[in-house]
Amino acid sequence: MTFLAALAVACGKVEEPVVPAAPVDDDPWTELTGDTPIRFSTGIAETRAAAPLPDTTSFRVFAFYQPGVIGVSDGEWNPLTCTPDFMYDEEVTYNEVKGMWTYDPVKYWPNNAENTLTFWAYSPYYSSDLVLREAGGSDSDLYGTDVPGIPDVKFTTDASRDLLISELAQDLSYRGGDPSIVTLLFHHVMCWVDFTVTKVDPSDEYDMYLKSISIEDLYFTAVFSQGSDFSSARWLSPSGAKGDISVFSTDANPGVELSHSVALDYPPKDIHGVPERQIMPLPQRLVSTAANTPVLHVVYSFKLKTDPGAPAVYESYYPLGRLHTRWEKEKHYTYNVHISPGVPLLFTASVERWDNEQNGYFNVNN
Repeated sequence: MTFLAALAVACGKVEEPVVPAAPVDDDPWTELTGDTPIRFSTGIAETRAAAPLPDTTSFRVFAFYQPGVIGVSDGEWNPLTCTPDFMYDEEVTYNEVKGMWTYDPVKYWPNNAENTLTFWAYSPYYSSDLVLREAGGSDSDLYGTDVPGIPDVKFTTDASRDLLISELAQDLSYRGGDPSIVTLLFHHVMCWVDFTVTKVDPSDEYDMYLKSISIEDLYFTAVFSQGSDFSSARWLSPSGAKGDISVFSTDANPGVELSHSVALDYPPKDIHGVPERQIMPLPQRLVSTAANTPVLHVVYSFKLKTDPGAPAVYESYYPLGRLHTRWEKEKHYTYNVHISPGVPLLFTASVERWDNEQNGYFNVNN
């Protein structure tokens, strides 16, 4: 074996190997006996049994090659030096026929186990609203195959789309057996918000109607900074114009009629308890000294049942910061609106981990 052929044994592969008609010593990617393809499995943190990503979506993966010292020590992750030149933004989709996540061209494990790989991924792919930047950089510092470490993710949302980002799958190598499969553990980096609305009228003297619910003065663009440890990951630098989210609105007048002690879900749910749509805002601070602090805006009306006239219309603005100082990633917030005739609305709230009948994965293809 020549020196170059021996070198080929020590290297990882970065493209689909092609077996030439005759051996080519200076081709480092000639397929060698025992080459093992890299495969993937997935899970979502903060859900029951770390539910896998649905097979109707895809994710984008990056891999960092970390050379070790053969027979002495394994390569190790270093965010200051490791670059994603082994795999860069490769799309991985689920193949129902094969029953596995697949991609093309296939990449292979380094033939020497001391040469290791680290993986990072996000899901789904957004062509225009998601920008990968050099960690700690600005909009002009775009991420690339020669940039070390994990990128910052600048994301603009419309509050209807999920975004998941994985932990690092770190310092992996193939030594035979099942570890040829890389398990990527994803986290929701958005939050999930819904509402219940209840009429409080024990004597049932009033007709009461809900016209609309909205959340106003929110940011829709920010930068997600992860680094090597997901536990310290956070959203930074909210920017752009603030805007509103319509939770519920009806053209019907005077609105949707409410019944005493019957809590209505908004957005509405089907007979299986699945929301017709999901509200997934950008995690952000909700307490502000500015005039445009985030608020809940509810429009409703009521009248005495004995009154033949139209119900009187009322509007309520309630600062979100009175219930939570901030929205956090991977959290599910439920706001409860209690409407009583003639008195201010009562707002209560609860927060829990992101988990539900669908194992917490919503609208990822939108």
